[in-house]
Amino acid sequence: KKNVTVTNNNEFSVRVRAIIIASWQDANGNTLAVTPVEGTDYSIEYGDDWENKDGFYYYKTVLKKGETTSALISECKPLKAAPVEGYTLSINIVSQTIQSEIDNEKLPFGDQ
Repeated sequence: KKNVTVTNNNEFSVRVRAIIIASWQDANGNTLAVTPVEGTDYSIEYGDDWENKDGFYYYKTVLKKGETTSALISECKPLKAAPVEGYTLSINIVSQTIQSEIDNEKLPFGDQ
């Protein structure tokens, strides 16, 4: 994975958060019960405009309609082979958005 971003396709401004899920998967999408360890099994470089809190990465600014975040992940690459032949590193990102304002009242998203 390189230069992973989120785009606001809504008709309103949003706050964005994402979770990164690392796993070992085979070509059929089967997942090993063993989870890869950051820094041991893979390296990852995070973007500066994201803050890690409670296992989620929060984008530091409100994202207006049509805007795209800066990269959450600049680069991610395996450091070791999977513990079982036929499996490779899989990095999935799940993002969530919440409308940032309603009737001029700011909505919280996490502690923001």
